[in-house]
Amino acid sequence: MCTARQTIAEHETLVLSDRDRKAFFDALINPPEPSERLARALAEHKRRVAS
Repeated sequence: MCTARQTIAEHETLVLSDRDRKAFFDALINPPEPSERLARALAEHKRRVAS
């Protein structure tokens, strides 16, 4: 593999520990409730951006 492609591949790859991988998938399967700050940000986004 050429050096440029190898460099790009290294920067596009995320390696997680077993603990991190479990935390990531747990968050996907059982996402936490959105915080008040996130709810306000989403409401503001919806107000500013027309669908």
